[in-house]
Amino acid sequence: GAASFFAEQLIQLPSLNFFFRRASLPGFVGDATSRDALRVHAEHHAQGPVAALVAARVEGKRLVLCPQHLPKFHPNFDVVLEGILSASANAILVLIHRPEKQMAWRRRLEARWAASDNRTPVLGGGRQILWLPRITSDEYLNMLALGDIMVDPVPFGGGVTSLEALSMCVPVLTAPRSQTVPGLTAGILKALPLAKETLEMLVV
Repeated sequence: GAASFFAEQLIQLPSLNFFFRRASLPGFVGDATSRDALRVHAEHHAQGPVAALVAARVEGKRLVLCPQHLPKFHPNFDVVLEGILSASANAILVLIHRPEKQMAWRRRLEARWAASDNRTPVLGGGRQILWLPRITSDEYLNMLALGDIMVDPVPFGGGVTSLEALSMCVPVLTAPRSQTVPGLTAGILKALPLAKETLEMLVV
C-alpha cells in the first residue's frame, strides 16, 4: 500500500539499495552479535567524554541515544523525546554537539525546550540530558555499544546512524509514518531477521 502515499510512480526494490560494512569496536575480539559482549568491551575501553556514560550506567541510568546533527531536532520531535524521558526517571538522553561550531544550535534548542509552555518540562529542566562534546570515531562506537536504545529523529529520519547503532546491537526506535522522507530505518529493521513482536515494538 506504499504507492498510495506518492503522487509519482513508486519504484520498490527487492532489497536495500546500498552496502554497509559492519562497524567494529577497536580491539574487540569475540561474538560481534552479542550485545552484552560489546557493552562489556566498551565499558572497559571507554575514554574521554564517553567515560561519563559508564558512570551513568553504574548509577542505574538507561542511555537513550540520539547523536544526530542538531538541526534535525524538529519541534515535533521534542514531544517524542519528552514522552520517552517522562516514562522513565532513570532515562538519560545522550546528545552530541561540537562546542566550537554548534553552541548556537545547542543554546537555541535549550531555549526552546525551556520556553515551550510546559510542553517539554523534562527536556526544559535538562536534568535527564547528557551533552557530549565532539568525540573520536572510536569513542563514538563505544558510546553506541553502551546505549540502551537509539531514537530515530522525526521528521528527518536517520540512515547511517541507524546502521551504526545496529552494528553495535543497539535497538533503534523509529516512527516511519511520522517521517517526511522514506522510512529508511523502518526498512532496515524489516530487512533484519527480527521477531514480529520485536519489530512491532521498534517500528511504531
